Amino acid sequence: MSGVLIVGGGPAAHRLAERLVRHGHGGGITVIGAEPRAPYHRALLGSVLDGSLESERLALPALPGPVRLLTGVRVTGVDRALRTVRTADGRELPYDTLVLATGARARVPAVPGLTDRHGRLAEGVRL
Repeated sequence: MSGVLIVGGGPAAHRLAERLVRHGHGGGITVIGAEPRAPYHRALLGSVLDGSLESERLALPALPGPVRLLTGVRVTGVDRALRTVRTADGRELPYDTLVLATGARARVPAVPGLTDRHGRLAEGVRL
């Protein structure tokens, strides 16, 4: 069984965690988000701000029981050799599979080994 660590507190992270459980993933699943609240429909935030939608409508369904959700936790580093993620509060969380679900516009962070010398994604790295 492999542990999946999903960094990102948005709908994509939420959906991935739900689908892993639905499709029978037997390992641990942890979702880490820097915001102090559970994942929500960010695309609808403008409608809340203009008053056409109540803020409660942004809520996503609760994540399934086996998923551990850490809110208000900012990731500060990834150690690919040790397969751990460091957080701002000093924790080191292990992973077997790491998913960076941190935004709608994919950006490759400056982590050694993610790209080859030509700027292409290294084998095994997906956006």
